[in-house]
Amino acid sequence: MFSALWKLTLRTANLIDRYAPTNVLLHRLQTRNPARWPALASIWGAGFLAAALLVTVLVAVGLPKPFYLLFFLFLYDSGKFLATSLRGIAARRRALFYAARR
Repeated sequence: MFSALWKLTLRTANLIDRYAPTNVLLHRLQTRNPARWPALASIWGAGFLAAALLVTVLVAVGLPKPFYLLFFLFLYDSGKFLATSLRGIAARRRALFYAARR
């Protein structure tokens, strides 16, 4: 029982990782020029954060409350892009630090 649940979880995570639009975009950004992708990821993250803010304003104006699910989706995606951007910036700084030590 536990093995079947574990395999189902792994397959679901694999499908989401392969076909979710934001994950596909993150993979494409990370395979580009390593000097550019942290900036592009942070721009996309800021865009998702702005979309979350817009949904919040629209719900406050009169949209139905279930639109808060869209807010949480945008908030999650912005966090994902901003964390990836910070990870890329840290990797670049680490590479420059080790190159300067040689």
